[in-house]
Amino acid sequence: MNESKIFETALLKDEEILDLARGVLIEEANSISDQIKYLDNEFISAVRSIFDNKGHLVVIGMGKSGHVGRKISATFASTGTPSFFINAAEANHGDIGMVNQKDIVLLLSNSGETAEIKYLFPFLDRISIKKIALTGKSESALSNFCDLKIIVPIKKEACPLNLAPSSSTAVMMAMGDALAFSVYRMRSFSKLDFALSHPAGALGRRLLLEVRDIMCTGNKIPVVKPNDLLKSAIVTISQGGLGFIIIVNEQNNVEGIFTDGDLRRLLAESTDVLNDKISKHMIVNFKTTKSRHLASDVLKIMKSEKISGLPVIDEEKKLIGAINFHHLLGIGLE
Repeated sequence: MNESKIFETALLKDEEILDLARGVLIEEANSISDQIKYLDNEFISAVRSIFDNKGHLVVIGMGKSGHVGRKISATFASTGTPSFFINAAEANHGDIGMVNQKDIVLLLSNSGETAEIKYLFPFLDRISIKKIALTGKSESALSNFCDLKIIVPIKKEACPLNLAPSSSTAVMMAMGDALAFSVYRMRSFSKLDFALSHPAGALGRRLLLEVRDIMCTGNKIPVVKPNDLLKSAIVTISQGGLGFIIIVNEQNNVEGIFTDGDLRRLLAESTDVLNDKISKHMIVNFKTTKSRHLASDVLKIMKSEKISGLPVIDEEKKLIGAINFHHLLGIGLE
C-alpha cells in the first residue's frame, strides 16, 4: 500500500539557501523597523506604569508568544524590574494565584484572541490589576480588555509559507526589549547593578569577584621561613602548585618571595646552592595585594608587570593568602 506524501522535499543549491536566509533576515528586520512608527503615548504610559509599579511585572503568554514572554520577563528581571513569567495554560490551572493587586500584567498574543489568555480575563478583572497588551491586532479581545495596548502589526511572516511565527515573534521580542531598556534607563541602572544580578557572568566576575573569593588560604599557602634551605624550599614550590613560595618571619610578615623562574635561573648558574638559606636568594622587592581588592584589577597589574604570583596581606601586613596569575586567567576574568 502506497503512503501519500505529506512533505515534498526541495533540494536547494547553495546560493538558493543563502537567498532564502537573506530573505528571512530582511523580512524580520523590516518588520522590526516598521514598529518605530507605532510607538505612541500608549508605549510611554506602559513604560511609566511598569516603572512606578511596586509589585512584580507578570508576563503571560502561550505557545511561541509564551517563549518570547519568558525572555522578556528575564530581561526585565536582570535589569532591575522584578518580574516572572507564567504560561497561560498553567495560569488557568492555579499558577494565576501568584498574581496580586500590587503587580502589573503584560499579556502577549499576536492574534489577541488566544483562548487561554481570554480565560484569565474574569480573574484579572476581579483583582483590579493593571493590564498591558502586547499584540499584533488593535481590534481584538485582548486589546479591548487591557488598560494599555502596544500594537506590533506585521505585513507577513518571514516563513516562506507565511505560517510559522517568525516576524511576529521577532517584533514582540524587539518591543519587549524596547520596554525593558526604557524602564531600566529610568531606573539609572548601572553596570554594577547589572553585575549584581549576573554574578556568574563575565561582567559579574569582573565587577564583583574579590581576591578573598579565590585566594589560597591556610595550609594551601606555600610558605617557608628565612632560614629554611633552598633544597627544602624547592619541595614547597613543587607541592604548592602556584609557581612561587612566600618567605615569612615568626610574626607572619612577608620578608620575600621566590619563584620557580628564580629557581631555574639560579640552578642554570650553579647547582652548588641547594644548601643555601632561602633568605640569601629571595626577592625582597615584591608586590602584595589585599583581600578586598577586585580580582580583575589585580589581574591587570599582574599582566602588565609580568607577575606570576602575589602574597595577600591584611591591614597589619600579615600574610593571609596567595594568588596565582594563571588561576585568575582560568576563572574567566577577561
